[in-house]
Amino acid sequence: MKLVSWYAKPLFGEVPLANYPVIAKIQKTSHHLPMHFGCYTQSNDPHWIHSLPDLRPRAPRETAKWLQDRGSLTSHVKRACPGRVRVQVLQQSWGRLQHEADCLEMPRIRRAWLREVRILCGEQAWIYARTVIPVTTLAGGAKVLLRLGTKPLGSVLFADPTVVRGRVEVTRLQPCHWLYQRAAPRDLPPYLWGRRSVFWMCGQPLLVVEVFLTNPDNTPISNL
Repeated sequence: MKLVSWYAKPLFGEVPLANYPVIAKIQKTSHHLPMHFGCYTQSNDPHWIHSLPDLRPRAPRETAKWLQDRGSLTSHVKRACPGRVRVQVLQQSWGRLQHEADCLEMPRIRRAWLREVRILCGEQAWIYARTVIPVTTLAGGAKVLLRLGTKPLGSVLFADPTVVRGRVEVTRLQPCHWLYQRAAPRDLPPYLWGRRSVFWMCGQPLLVVEVFLTNPDNTPISNL
């Protein structure tokens, strides 16, 4: 039942429409909000949608393919990268959530195990990834996620046939978004593309967020 309710969760239920009459008017006539509205809420949380055709402006064709793919992103990077692929760990510790509890349908949690990494092709950062794992998920076999080190998360998730992946949501990040600031702390480009999914491991959720720091055709968006 929890998985079904997560699929049906409204995408923009947290928007305080009373404070934004223009957006309220748009929402009455459309099932999504155009991405060019930027940071119009009191928080700096990005806006996520599950339909790429609704994204404005649209993602480039090659980027769109990567955003929609439900396979292991690390495996895609290994196939596309002409050099050595490695994981650079930025953080692995208990930490404070950034507007992510609602996505996990756990609004009361404030802290979780956070893992932030970059996936590098040679010395070029291609992907920033953030994993949010509630304490209730870290039971039984899921404890292995605490000991990943520089091992890709996908090597665990996609090797387990019992793991279920929820829908893929996408976003176009701008400098005002907290996730943009975490992914690209310097040499900032005008925008970044990102995606996220909730995975279910042993019946418990974890959130995986991935931000593209380079285009799939190997053209860098930023020089991290």
